[in-house]
Amino acid sequence: MKSIIELSYVDILISTSLMLLTISLSFWQNLKLEKLLFVGMLRAFFQLTLIGYVLQEVFKMDSWLLIFVMLLLMLLIATRETLMRQKKKTKGMSSNVFIALSVTSIFMLFALTEVIIRIDPWYNPHYLIPLGGMILGNAMNISSLAIDRLYTEIKANKDGIETSLSLGATPRQAIEKYVQNAIKSSIIPATNGLMTVGLVQLPGMMTGQILSGISPAVAVNYQIVTMYVWVSAATMAGVIVTLLEAKKYFNSNQQLRLELLK
Repeated sequence: MKSIIELSYVDILISTSLMLLTISLSFWQNLKLEKLLFVGMLRAFFQLTLIGYVLQEVFKMDSWLLIFVMLLLMLLIATRETLMRQKKKTKGMSSNVFIALSVTSIFMLFALTEVIIRIDPWYNPHYLIPLGGMILGNAMNISSLAIDRLYTEIKANKDGIETSLSLGATPRQAIEKYVQNAIKSSIIPATNGLMTVGLVQLPGMMTGQILSGISPAVAVNYQIVTMYVWVSAATMAGVIVTLLEAKKYFNSNQQLRLELLK
């Protein structure tokens, strides 16, 4: 088995020049993404460098309690990032997001590590942390898209919703198709990934395993499993957060809360 080629700081510097080229292209085309790209570049560097050192220590300690704390911290950060991406933040959104991400990540991570891969010990950080991060990251992205689309759908169709309510429809019936639209649009990126994987792109996990010298056949099996879990987690998170968010758009008298749509 070939050992992986290690990258130096010079190699990282070269890749940084590619990011600077991207920023220059944004400036040239007046896309106004220069600040976002630059900040994102810096954040990625410092966050990944930090997590690299943290994971080294976590792997050495091999403590289930420490791994639990780290996963909880990742969950809290994912919840915060989901909220930060919303144009309209409303009361109760943080708890809804936290519930959706918690339920999704716990269920999917258990299924992946204990039922499918069957890691030993059950808290093996080499599996639990990266796989938990993958599930959380995808659930976070889908939840963010679903919340934003639901708000847009309800705001654009508030007159129709109120008409349906006045004709005797329940709140659930009045917004059912808008909830469905929000869920479907949020999981499109996940389903698109299924359609092109292996043909157009080699995903991160598979690429990393192949680069480290693992047999492509083994890497493919891992990628199939993780892709299925990824899409399942995305769908579950989208459904849960959309249903939870939809309820708060109506008051106890089953009236649309127009103040949330301003």
